[in-house]
Amino acid sequence: MNIWGLLQVVLTAFEIGMCIWLCDALVYNGEIKKDSKEYLIWSILFSTVVVAWNRQYTFFSWMYLLIQIGCIWLILVFKKKNNKALCFSVIFDCQLLVALTDLALSFFAVNYLGQEFWISLYYRVGVERIYIYFLSRIVLLGMCFVFQVCKKKYHFCIEDYKGLLFSIGAVGT
Repeated sequence: MNIWGLLQVVLTAFEIGMCIWLCDALVYNGEIKKDSKEYLIWSILFSTVVVAWNRQYTFFSWMYLLIQIGCIWLILVFKKKNNKALCFSVIFDCQLLVALTDLALSFFAVNYLGQEFWISLYYRVGVERIYIYFLSRIVLLGMCFVFQVCKKKYHFCIEDYKGLLFSIGAVGT
């Protein structure tokens, strides 16, 4: 594994960790993070290995996106049995946003840089793929901070927006 492969693994762990952090903060009010840090670390590492293995061979896969969503959902639901549907909606929307951002950035890059860029992006782990992954993870980080600030400032309850979260996920697919 070269340096780009290692960076890809780090970005994958960051993505999974941010999704878990967002769901824990919005749905469970930080209870999972407080109670079981070691469990979360091992769960993130396991999920990272599964997803990063696939990303060594291909830029994007719908099947692995669904597997990743399922793994993250099972990690959180295993610790907290309540709000399963809301938890799934938050995870699904979070991962869908990252995937769509990845695909949109790659589309713009291919249109601007040409067809050869698509081949190097899709089939090889290199600086092109890391750059696109990095930019979309920055979008995820920004989204997480905006939700955290809004939750503290406006004291909103995420359960009031279940229908909106489900709609975003349904429209996004």
